[in-house]
Amino acid sequence: FGNTLVNKRNVVSYLFNVGFGTFSNKTGVGQLDIFFKGSMRFPLKKNYLLDINIDVNNFKVSVPDYEGYAYKFAERSHTDVQLRPHFGIDFDHVDLRVGLNFVFEVGGESDNFFMIPDMFLNLNFADDVASLYGGITGLYRANSYREIVSANPFVSPDVCNYVWKSTDGTFVPRVFMPTTQYPIALIGGLKTRFSNKVSLDAGVDYHSFDDELFFVNKGYVRANDADKVDYTNLFGIISENGKLFTVKGELNITPTERFAMLVKAKYYKWTLDYIEEAWYKPKYEIGLDSRFYPLERLLVTVAVDLQSERYGFNQTTKEKEKLDMLVDVNIGAEYKISSCLSVYGKFNNVAGQDYRRWLGYSSHRFNVTAGLIFKF
Repeated sequence: FGNTLVNKRNVVSYLFNVGFGTFSNKTGVGQLDIFFKGSMRFPLKKNYLLDINIDVNNFKVSVPDYEGYAYKFAERSHTDVQLRPHFGIDFDHVDLRVGLNFVFEVGGESDNFFMIPDMFLNLNFADDVASLYGGITGLYRANSYREIVSANPFVSPDVCNYVWKSTDGTFVPRVFMPTTQYPIALIGGLKTRFSNKVSLDAGVDYHSFDDELFFVNKGYVRANDADKVDYTNLFGIISENGKLFTVKGELNITPTERFAMLVKAKYYKWTLDYIEEAWYKPKYEIGLDSRFYPLERLLVTVAVDLQSERYGFNQTTKEKEKLDMLVDVNIGAEYKISSCLSVYGKFNNVAGQDYRRWLGYSSHRFNVTAGLIFKF
């Protein structure tokens, strides 16, 4: 529920969203989600404004009635409220936001309160040809079972309640899923427009984090030989502290109204307290997204995603194992039959590469999806 305004500098604008979701797996672990998101902008006087955003998230993890020794299940209920007031100055060439993010967390190991700075400055100069931006912010993320399974479908069913954590180099289990925090994040960059057809956005980020999550293959000791450890086909989670430095860039090319191409690249430098590698995290990513209209009603898309080598931990050899570079090429098409009905098709992994996102699992090779889109 909200209003759409042409000039938001002079009139109060607002947008509110309410959502509900449910999720479960065959093991009997389920999650119920309820959320509310609201944002309001109040013009104080010319070129000055006040933004107030509020997010309320609640999820509850239910577990099966299980008394075996294979898994350790525990119900979990979590609620967080984030209140973000911001004071802004909005001129033609200067955009400044100064505010705080207040987070109230109920559930987990203990109830918590966080206060995160959130400041951003965009300086536009040279008649909109180029702009410099920078800021200081942070991140709060309440990790949920749904998000974990979406990232890695091969996780252990009890992963939401059984996470490893290290404080002295020895990893021990903890019952509650930790909250990931980025107390300080420094961002900066440059946006420039070479012409009406070519623009560039390049920047760097520096993050300090606590309890970021990394996937690791779960191991088990052989019954007949306690000195031998094998790994299962399931994944557990390790939470870790450290720092992340990122260099990123996006080049947008739009030579005609019928063709557009976006080239993007990121380089990551992880510094971790204890674990050897940022498991399953690439050191760099390169992507190309293009879309063009060969016919008025026909849209064709081509996407190429490249990820550098990644590392997983082999529980059998007790050594890290390299996963080869990933190159994924996808081609899609959508034909608009009418204003309400469209038909689409997508050809995935056109190169048929047998790559592995996760140790022990090969990806799908060439595959096709198709369907209808109906708007009403």
